[in-house]
Amino acid sequence: MQPLSVFDAHFRSALALLKVYQLLDCADAEGDDELLGKLRAAGDLRTDEEVVLLFNDLVVGLVREQAALPAAFFRQSNLALLLRQSVVSACTAMDVYFPALLETHLPTVIAVRQRNWQPTDQNVKDLFRDFALRGDEIAGILDAETVDERWQLLSARVISHIRGKTLSNVQAIQATMVLLGVQDPWQQIANRAGTTSSALREQVGNIVKRRNNIVHRGDRSPGQSDVDPDAIDYVWTNAHVNSVQSTVTACDALAREAVRNLTQSAGVA
Repeated sequence: MQPLSVFDAHFRSALALLKVYQLLDCADAEGDDELLGKLRAAGDLRTDEEVVLLFNDLVVGLVREQAALPAAFFRQSNLALLLRQSVVSACTAMDVYFPALLETHLPTVIAVRQRNWQPTDQNVKDLFRDFALRGDEIAGILDAETVDERWQLLSARVISHIRGKTLSNVQAIQATMVLLGVQDPWQQIANRAGTTSSALREQVGNIVKRRNNIVHRGDRSPGQSDVDPDAIDYVWTNAHVNSVQSTVTACDALAREAVRNLTQSAGVA
């Protein structure tokens, strides 16, 4: 699968959770006895059967008693779980996308640039701060019959190192794109997304931070384990989930263009 297809396969869950939230967000339907009576009659339901009315611009219906979902289930505090899981799903999609992007394109970059494959960008240096070759790996590279094979072996070792890294944060995204030959990545990503670099970086940083709080602290700020989860709403979640999609879509186009330009300038088919 192409990296963007890998992303889409995971990101669909984030979008689906947002849509389910919209379907179930029916707080304004409470107390609409006239509509409730019409739906009971249409479904030939007993007058004493407990039902929950779902009614908004997207859905009209009843949740019947045997579903075992009381009205309290549809309160905002419960539905907020859908928003939190959408945040987690969007970040998970980035978690799988950026390693896939490097696995797809970085071997080509290393093969073309060879000794100059590693840029001097500080974020790249941080990514490879603990990178080292074992003695047997060095011997294997030196024993390769051709120069091309040596660089292929090094590429495989670099990719193995990257698999153990988290690439779904602002700094690592910068390092990933610079490795692939994209200069001033966040500015170029923001240009594609139709926003400013600072705004987009802030949104991506915020959703990653929120994901970490959700997963590790139940959506509570550090040191606040004995309080209610932080408030979350649809507008914030939708905006930040969309920022993830914009970022990844732009990164994919920029990476493909950069690698294509690199191979063309080097005369590589």
